[in-house]
Amino acid sequence: MLLDFDKTLEEAWKDIRHEIHRGALDSKHPYRFITLSTMGKDQIRSRWVVLRKVDDDLKLYIYSDYRTKKIRDIEERSMAQVLLYHDKKKLQIRMQGNAKVHHQNDLAKTHWKNVQGIGKRAYTPLIAPGNPIDRPEEAHKWPDNYSDKHFALVTFEPLELDVLQLNRMEHLRARFRKKGKEWTKTWVSP
Repeated sequence: MLLDFDKTLEEAWKDIRHEIHRGALDSKHPYRFITLSTMGKDQIRSRWVVLRKVDDDLKLYIYSDYRTKKIRDIEERSMAQVLLYHDKKKLQIRMQGNAKVHHQNDLAKTHWKNVQGIGKRAYTPLIAPGNPIDRPEEAHKWPDNYSDKHFALVTFEPLELDVLQLNRMEHLRARFRKKGKEWTKTWVSP
């Protein structure tokens, strides 16, 4: 267990950070696919996304087609949530923070270089994601040459982590809040 009666919050914090980092490095890790929630004009929208990178400050990196609703949502309201769940370790992490869209800038161009071969199709379809089509095959057309024209990088900077360790009838919960460059750590009732 990452949160445990015999662990300090500092020890738990190191273990939690390690697991989040593993999600970006190991394609089979449960934190590889995470839920990103944004606020549209009149509704909350949640979707699975792939965790591509986690930096030392715990900032998450996610790739997207620039033409999606999630990008519009983030550009209008930067506050977002990320949800992670590790089934084997029975650990849920809910992150609250600020998302930022990078499109056609140096950071986005650097990450575009990491997208290999056919993987570029995810960000280059001729018909933008979410547009109505008559037949499914219409969505599977790409330009002859892939470009980063519609590629976007979303960075998510967490400001708070609410961590719930499921443990039969003795669940444990902790909250980690970013204050400047430091994180405060508090036990909370599950």
